[in-house]
Amino acid sequence: MIVLDTSAVIAILFNEPDASAFLDHATATQHSVIGAPTLFEVRQVMGGRQGPEGIADADALLDMTRTETVPWSLD
Repeated sequence: MIVLDTSAVIAILFNEPDASAFLDHATATQHSVIGAPTLFEVRQVMGGRQGPEGIADADALLDMTRTETVPWSLD
């Protein structure tokens, strides 16, 4: 399992230098997750930088990597 964080997702979406390594890890694992607050942050960043298209790109990336959104809790 891999847990995606905001910086990794944004790096992939903007094709930053480590993007291919992050994407390789996210696609190679059988189970990747992103916390609901992290997903909110990713959507805020992408929406702020690229509008609705940026949000759609983020959602498409998470769909492609079969990333599960998990709730944030202390359990």
